Amino acid sequence: MCGIVGILGNNASVENILEMLKPIQHRGPDNSSFCMVDKNISFGHQRLSIQDTSSAGNQPMWSEDGNFCIIFNGEIYNQYELKKKYFNSFKFKSHSDTELLLAFFKLKAEKMLNELVGMWSLVIYNKLNNTLFITRDRFGQKPLYYTYENNNLYFGSEIKTLLPFVKTRKANNLALSEYIAIGNYEHLYEETFFENIYSFSPACYSYVSFFDNKIIPNFYWTIKDTPFKERILFDSKQEKVFYNLVNEAVQSQLLSDVPIGCTLSGGLDSSIITSLIAINNIERIPVFTAQFEGHKEDESKYVKALDEKYDKKLDIHYAKVREINLQNDLPRALWEQEEPFGDTSIIAHGFLMDMAKELKIPVILGGQGGDEVSHGYSWMYQRVYAYLLKNQEFKLFSNFCSQEDLSISEVIRLIIGTYFPQIELMVRKNARLSYKQLLKKQFRLRTPEKSIGKIGFFNDIYVESIKTMGIPHLTHYDDRSSMIRSIEGRMPFLDHRILDFTSTLHPEVFYKDGYSKWLFRKTFSHILPKEIVERKDKVGFYTPIRKLVINKKKWVAAIVSESASQFCEKKDLCNLLNLLEMENISTSQSLILFRITSVCIWQK
Repeated sequence: MCGIVGILGNNASVENILEMLKPIQHRGPDNSSFCMVDKNISFGHQRLSIQDTSSAGNQPMWSEDGNFCIIFNGEIYNQYELKKKYFNSFKFKSHSDTELLLAFFKLKAEKMLNELVGMWSLVIYNKLNNTLFITRDRFGQKPLYYTYENNNLYFGSEIKTLLPFVKTRKANNLALSEYIAIGNYEHLYEETFFENIYSFSPACYSYVSFFDNKIIPNFYWTIKDTPFKERILFDSKQEKVFYNLVNEAVQSQLLSDVPIGCTLSGGLDSSIITSLIAINNIERIPVFTAQFEGHKEDESKYVKALDEKYDKKLDIHYAKVREINLQNDLPRALWEQEEPFGDTSIIAHGFLMDMAKELKIPVILGGQGGDEVSHGYSWMYQRVYAYLLKNQEFKLFSNFCSQEDLSISEVIRLIIGTYFPQIELMVRKNARLSYKQLLKKQFRLRTPEKSIGKIGFFNDIYVESIKTMGIPHLTHYDDRSSMIRSIEGRMPFLDHRILDFTSTLHPEVFYKDGYSKWLFRKTFSHILPKEIVERKDKVGFYTPIRKLVINKKKWVAAIVSESASQFCEKKDLCNLLNLLEMENISTSQSLILFRITSVCIWQK
């Protein structure tokens, strides 16, 4: 796990690479290296040593013949399988996955991506044809940003690396509009909160020529759109397949030459990850969990139930999460995250990472992504059943409506969305636009249609859960919260082989007998405490946003009064601030104020 930077163009130099590396030393405190790869290209690398901690794994790394040079951020979990399959007689100088990637690229070029299991952003220079090969993992777990300035291409693991070379820094009005009014972010594909700074698309690769430095992404992986009639019914055979897939993902991500731990909330997803680690490993593993004593959202009893089931296998560290101080914690978190974010739970997640850092655990596995691959949110399984309606599974649809106790208006919406998707999509887009009435006219921009999935189309669920609204949030905050503390975050549920499988299953497997994520509950019930398998509540990382905003109401009011009038209507701001002053503000209004405050600080 590392940080990478590079320049293609006349401005390529060691001095500029050093400038780019300065703000990301936290991503790789174990080694800092840089070089002029050619007269018009320079690379830099900050290394966090995870596999092969010797200097043999340092980067930038050149191939033995001197024709290829790589900078790589991430982990390849199946490197030993690939070495056995393709390089049985090849003598590697190290056991780093970086050296494997160099050899594999020489052998198969971009076709190697189909066989890689892991997370990565990487750049390979090909001296033979003067091109750069750029690619990012399927879910975008590892970041890569780029910008153009005076015919130079700059790229790096964080936006901070690019800012010294961006002459005019402007906000992306569409991103601000979506975030302030609706709370959406990381859903605009390559666009960021910064105008003219772009995120390289996940599941893509690009060849960049010295003569034309434009990045044109090509997809190497997409989510399979299985026809309804070909979808697989879930039986004991499929259950075994799914169990093995998840178990293999977990075990492969324990590959490390340094200590590993995991986070545990007491929810279904993190409990599955923790249980699979405990079952298959002799040594005790550090487990980090947060307590919210006295709150209904406290999940301590579920953590204790799992601890009792795997007595002496879990080394549980309970963090009594301190109360967030917006005035102190928000500016720091915005610097870490580089862009405004959803709510204060992301700040609280950093507290867990603080505990892992204190105990010197540099690799942490988490349960993020489980809801997205198993359609675990209510809006997702409602759309799953709209898909059943579309395919004339009327009885299943009726059963779902009764189990969920949907209102007449909700049922009508699902029916309209199924048979008249463009009408429902237009209604939803107009509703989102109505939320933007608190913004000035130039910010009342429509949500791009490509970032909204249509009801009744199974793979459109993934548009929002995998490509826009869901996974991009998780991968962004997890990377920043962990790497700022020099910790590598891993997400076993984002092993692409799991999604390749679940995307072929019959829809009813995701919601059955009144339970969401029935697929997970059925498959892993024998390794989990009964109370975790049967719980129906879903608790996020609890943070009382209304209380936090009120506690710092004078500070919030000062920030908003000074800067927010440039994008918000004055009367709406006054209304929110008056409600805050009287402490009569709702949770949803508190979230809006939090987002406005975040943007004001971020702009500075």
